[in-house]
Amino acid sequence: MDSEMKCSNTGPCISKSWACDGENDCRDGSDELPSICGNKTCNSDHFMCGNGILCIPNSWVCDSDNDCGDNSDERNCTNTPCASGEISCTFTQQCVKKSAKCDGKYDCLDQSDELYCHVTCNKDQFRCEKPPLCIPLSYKCDGVPHC
Repeated sequence: MDSEMKCSNTGPCISKSWACDGENDCRDGSDELPSICGNKTCNSDHFMCGNGILCIPNSWVCDSDNDCGDNSDERNCTNTPCASGEISCTFTQQCVKKSAKCDGKYDCLDQSDELYCHVTCNKDQFRCEKPPLCIPLSYKCDGVPHC
């Protein structure tokens, strides 16, 4: 069919509209190769990945998450100190408000803002482990996830 293309090594066909969309629809990634897609440019608010095909938001660059798949968005990153009133996440180069530490919700991508938190609950409360927080005892085993 003219509306489909064959993946190089994996055999199945995919819709041509899926080619060059920044997502590997073929298991071997052949639908995103420069030989198929040609030269591509990104908008100014996006970063061109090292593969020359995928564009990701600039905010995803140096966030300690391999968004490009080739780690090009995590190369040449420098650790910027956090501003006053912020803490640095342990494993990512992310800054969050100091009030985020041990507040019962994950603000750091690596969830380090909820590590090593000591939470003491009242007798009428249940202590969740991850993240550590207290919920009313009546919420325990009510069929709704609260922790």
